[in-house]
Amino acid sequence: MLQMKQASQWFLQEGELLDIKMEKHITTTAYIVAKIAGKLKILLHKHKKHGIWLGVGGHVEGDENPYEGTLREIMEEIGIDVSILNFTRGLTPSSIVSEMPLPYMIKEEKIPRYKNEPAHYHIDFIYFGTTDTPNKVYMDEEFDWFSQDEIDKLNLEKDVKFVVSAAFKNYFERSSKHEKI
Repeated sequence: MLQMKQASQWFLQEGELLDIKMEKHITTTAYIVAKIAGKLKILLHKHKKHGIWLGVGGHVEGDENPYEGTLREIMEEIGIDVSILNFTRGLTPSSIVSEMPLPYMIKEEKIPRYKNEPAHYHIDFIYFGTTDTPNKVYMDEEFDWFSQDEIDKLNLEKDVKFVVSAAFKNYFERSSKHEKI
């Protein structure tokens, strides 16, 4: 897993500032939208450690960039073809420089301690995707395809609700600009 240097985080404890070092991990998450029975739906899974609904993703490996990590995580976790929405800026590539598809956003998330894992941060690259084969998804964790109406009834984290809403919106606005994976 690709990790950044430890970052300082200051905490006030009993009137004294404490400098706590926390690791930062590079992660990626894909929010995948599909039309199912004529209705637009988004794929979410219930995270096995934290019990919250999220898109598909995980840690970026040391020999990957975040886009490559997204492609690998999609194939490992759900095993379907997905088109990633392309947010590139139009850089003309050269023999030594190319432009990766940009994520919709990059979030920094504080991940709480879990069993023997210390608290740490995720630098999470958020991508949007679409698929024509939603019925072929397989996952080891609980998952489902949710419509916007169903999303509104779920108890989602605020940041997840924001990203899901943006994924639905971007499906309409940008679905013609994508790269097939």
